[in-house]
Amino acid sequence: MDLERKGDVSKPKDPVAEAASAKIWAVYVAEAEKYDKALIESWKSNMEGMLIFAGLFSASLTAFIVESYKTLNPDATVQLLTQISMQLSASSNSSTLTPPTIPAFTPSTSALVCNALWFTSLGLSLSCALVATLLEQWARDFIHRSELKSAPLIRARVFSFLYYGLRRFSLHTVVDVIPLLLHAALLFFFAGLVAFLIPVSIPMAVISAAMLVAMAGVYFILTFHPLLYLDSPYRTPLSGLFWGLFRRIEKRWRRHHGRIAPTAEAGIPDDETFTQKIIRTATDEFSETKASRDAQALTWTVRSLSDESELEPFVEAIPRTLWALGIQRDTYAAHFRELVFNPDVALYSRIRGLLDSCDTGLLSFEARRRRLTLCYQALWSVATLFASPGPNGQPLPFPDPSPLPTLYSPTGHAYDNEILKVSVSAGVLIEWIHFQTAKWELTNFLRKSIEWHEAIRSGHEPDLSPLIKLIADLALRNEYGFPYLGEIRSYRYPPPQKCAARMIPHLLETVGFILSSTPYNIWSAYIRRISVLNTLPAYFKQNLEFIQLPPTPPLTFRFTLESLLSAIVPRQLEEFNSSEEPEWMDTLLQATELIPLSLKQVMADVDHPPLPDSVIRYLRNRKSDQAVFDSVGMVHIDAVWAAFEQELRRPLRTSKSDILAAFWRIALSPKAYASGGTALVQRIQETASLHSPSITTSVVALVQWHYLRAIHCGQCDADWTDPIFPGESAFGSLRSELDLSTRLDTDPHELTGRAVREDVRLSTWIAEARYSLVASFLESCAGSADHPYEAVKTLKGLHLFQDGPLSIHPTHQIRLAHAIQAVFHNPRCSELRTAVIHSDMFAPALILSNVPGYSTVAYCTWLHDELARRTVGASLAAFAEDISTSVDAAADFALVQAILDKLEPLNPLEPGIQPTPPPADEAETAD
Repeated sequence: MDLERKGDVSKPKDPVAEAASAKIWAVYVAEAEKYDKALIESWKSNMEGMLIFAGLFSASLTAFIVESYKTLNPDATVQLLTQISMQLSASSNSSTLTPPTIPAFTPSTSALVCNALWFTSLGLSLSCALVATLLEQWARDFIHRSELKSAPLIRARVFSFLYYGLRRFSLHTVVDVIPLLLHAALLFFFAGLVAFLIPVSIPMAVISAAMLVAMAGVYFILTFHPLLYLDSPYRTPLSGLFWGLFRRIEKRWRRHHGRIAPTAEAGIPDDETFTQKIIRTATDEFSETKASRDAQALTWTVRSLSDESELEPFVEAIPRTLWALGIQRDTYAAHFRELVFNPDVALYSRIRGLLDSCDTGLLSFEARRRRLTLCYQALWSVATLFASPGPNGQPLPFPDPSPLPTLYSPTGHAYDNEILKVSVSAGVLIEWIHFQTAKWELTNFLRKSIEWHEAIRSGHEPDLSPLIKLIADLALRNEYGFPYLGEIRSYRYPPPQKCAARMIPHLLETVGFILSSTPYNIWSAYIRRISVLNTLPAYFKQNLEFIQLPPTPPLTFRFTLESLLSAIVPRQLEEFNSSEEPEWMDTLLQATELIPLSLKQVMADVDHPPLPDSVIRYLRNRKSDQAVFDSVGMVHIDAVWAAFEQELRRPLRTSKSDILAAFWRIALSPKAYASGGTALVQRIQETASLHSPSITTSVVALVQWHYLRAIHCGQCDADWTDPIFPGESAFGSLRSELDLSTRLDTDPHELTGRAVREDVRLSTWIAEARYSLVASFLESCAGSADHPYEAVKTLKGLHLFQDGPLSIHPTHQIRLAHAIQAVFHNPRCSELRTAVIHSDMFAPALILSNVPGYSTVAYCTWLHDELARRTVGASLAAFAEDISTSVDAAADFALVQAILDKLEPLNPLEPGIQPTPPPADEAETAD
């Protein structure tokens, strides 16, 4: 109301904005209508009960008043009988009758008290009935006025106006006063009854007084009980009144003593009502009883769901309760574990029962499909509560580790991919949970093996029955993949006497096989099912986090890897090469790291097995570079080349160029690194150049670049004698400065400005090696008969950007400038020209400005030799003239013009980036 009074009423309203907000106000009307109608209906039902009770009570009270009001006046019949009695007495004595004097009548105290209380009670009862009748009328008027208009905006404002008027004039208080009047009337009636019975019968009065005291005591307890216990169901109309009174007294006391309310720090309003206090306490996250109350409520809920149609909505809500946006919620984890363990609830078994009900034939196709989906989702969500071990490392007991029903037809095809996407994830997680339990038991048996050997030495026969029985049970499950079931089944149960020494080695070997191979069997079966789906299943990333594989797979697992890769990577990749966006195949290879794992298996096997064809096919033919880089991950080129080199030496391998192209794809990855230097390059050239010189040129350039980057990033130590580093440098001869590395191995606190400049020298030598590498590659592109393989992509992979000042020796500048000129003059390098102008050599570079002797230059920081600048400028100017008439090359033309603007001759007094002359002592040392 105050805001309405203070608002600018003269400002015109926007009718378009008012109409556009109709949907928003329609939502408000819907919610307000539900709230207000529920409130009014509760008031009306309460008033109806009050009216009935007030009517009955008033009628009963009237009967008592009819008798009691007579005690307030003298009884004429008694006076007449007294006079007649006196006359008869006088006539019998023959005396003259003197008219008696009638004394003044005074009602007794009990009569006055009784009638006062009863008449007051009757007045309160009738007043209660009147106010209840008026309240029903007010409630009907409230609903009627709010529904006069149909427009949402108008109805919303009417609702708001009437409701806040209702609160402003405290109609809620009037509603609470009505039962209070009736309670007071009843109390006055009992008090009047005691006063009425005192002159009649003391025992009856005592009984009535006892009833009055008992009723008043109970009423007193009911009034203050909810103030002490907020969850108490009892209350009277005086409870809220006393709550407000106590809050005011407490507030004044704190104000008098200068204390702050403890609720103020928690953001609780000081004028909190009794109902608000109850709601806040019930929803308090830190309440000690909240968890037990929630558990009891959930337990009662599940137990009360007797029908499948009633259980289905509850099961549907389980996944969202336990998981949200791929993150597990711990709030209800303990509650649902209790629901699973509670034998009266058996939640997991009930979900399995609901799942089995889908095959009764009573459901429609859509209803069955929906129930299957939500059941598998709920089973997976509940299973995640047991996928992680307990506090002591022991797995939590799972109620039913039996495999989930399969959804495959006899031919191996899925009935419904949408259902299978969920069932596959739920099934593999339950298999993994069962293995975790078996792993814990088998590990305990391994610990006991030492005791078994000691018992055999002592002449005692250890009991192997539990282990044999466990292995026999595990052999029946497909996910354990036992290769020699016949030998397992030959174990006698219980084992014969005096056979432990013979059986223990075989049993321990079987246990070791289970612990090492079963995780990979479960994992590979999961991946194989996904390959049938041709899409990623639900909860894929979460399952991979739960399934923790041992660090080293068994060597025989490489055959499984080959079959998995063959199932995932199709023979023809046209379906996935239509888009650069990652497909499910790429995401699956990236998440499972199948390609790196396959490479490791090949390199670890002493028999030198061949690389899987699917790996080479994927690396060679997948068009999306980013998908390949993510799937390969961090790769050490030196180690990987050994596997590819072996493939190139195999006589039966015919597609040598495909093998080299696959290796080039690995070398193109920014996540790869090399440490072999020129020695590795020589090995590559010796083997690869025999099969494809063009691919070899690109591979060698990328390997050398990775080697330089590894040195720059500190991934490997630099061999400054390596021919990859040029002999000429802007800081003098490289060979005469090799002792810098030893001079830099000092205490960091002793580093001076000279040491910083020496570090800059090392960075510059690496940069010069990179520019020399790019120049060599461009020369091969322009002059070699075998044009390098994927020259544009390879050039993009040879990044030249530096995070420090550059001072490239003029020799390297001129060589790179001539290489650029050769590329722009060679008609075969038409695509490479655009790559050159977009490369890092012409991109803006940020130079450190806090190093003495260097300035900040924004473009072409390496190109400050006049001859090199003229050579590059002439090449770019000729290129700009060629593309000036092409509409498609407008962007390239603008870029070339911007580069030419930066290549204007520099002022001789400001020669660009030049190193600070070394001090005298360093110059002498260099000489």
